[in-house]
Amino acid sequence: MVRAIYDAEVQFVRCDPELIALLCCPRCQGGLDFLTESEIHEDGHVEAGQLSCRECQKTYPIIDGVPRFVPASLAHNVNDTVEGFGFQWNRAKSLVRDGHLSSPEVFLEYIEPIAPEYFKDKVVLDAGCGTGRFVQHAVDFGGRLVVGVDLSSSVDVALENTRHLKNVLIVQADIFQLPLREAFNYVFSLGVLHHTHDPKHSFAKLVVTLVPDGAISAWVYGREGNGWIIAFVNPLRYVTSRLPRHLLVALSFVLGLPLYVLSRLVGVLPKHVTGWLSGKVQFTEYLNFLRRFDFREQAHMIFDHLVPQLTAYIRREEFADWFAAEGLQAITISQKTRNSWRGFGVKSLLEK
Repeated sequence: MVRAIYDAEVQFVRCDPELIALLCCPRCQGGLDFLTESEIHEDGHVEAGQLSCRECQKTYPIIDGVPRFVPASLAHNVNDTVEGFGFQWNRAKSLVRDGHLSSPEVFLEYIEPIAPEYFKDKVVLDAGCGTGRFVQHAVDFGGRLVVGVDLSSSVDVALENTRHLKNVLIVQADIFQLPLREAFNYVFSLGVLHHTHDPKHSFAKLVVTLVPDGAISAWVYGREGNGWIIAFVNPLRYVTSRLPRHLLVALSFVLGLPLYVLSRLVGVLPKHVTGWLSGKVQFTEYLNFLRRFDFREQAHMIFDHLVPQLTAYIRREEFADWFAAEGLQAITISQKTRNSWRGFGVKSLLEK
């Protein structure tokens, strides 16, 4: 979302300087200028136009209101994973927008120990923004400027959901070639890094965008607690990730029925039974987490597990090393629902 201001006297359009200043050429890191040939929506958004690098003169298009920095080609497994998530977010946009999946409570669980007041007056990046559901919360919590980046076509849904917010910029770009300056006070990436071909390197790319004393939160699938998924679901994913998307949606709903029933049963079973299950079944806590979501939301989660060709499961010590390797301070690593890891760290005031 690029916000433009029309100056009737000089007859040209210029970008909001604070938003455009966050961007740079992903090839040479040069500054970007907005070219005046453009299509302006009545609400002030640039619907079509170009951004040009001052250094190398490479241009980047603005299409349907979103600046596009998509690489010319992607590896097949990367492209297929990105396409799958794009299909998912576009198909389920109303479900995600209105469901519990997008609640502020769920968002805060993913970024614990961050509290809402932490966002006040900060420049924030949502790396892997999907439909923009958490971009909205970052603004509601007081973020001064918020950028949402995603490589998939979900950016179109994110723009649709956030275009009423004047301090939000939605960008389509690769996490390994971010068109972003070292300008952010807080970066969060939730459920994204483990779907890249090199999760540790993608995390390092995000740290680069932080100003000194800026902070980063990340949430990833854990190796611990996901043995049953690694043993049974991962082999299936080779097939499911290649199925026609509409067929995979139907399969997700079929598989979602027993999961939904099981998540409801966990809530009514006697305590001595759930206590026994807690010791025997790693995902009991996860089932309790799932109880908060309706059947359609749970089917959406199943699709999320079955669609990507790229999925990694990260051990705690490996995840903690991401933060240590970047010289981050005040690091906290905690487990979520006994099968995933969330981490937080602060960039040193001194250069690494």
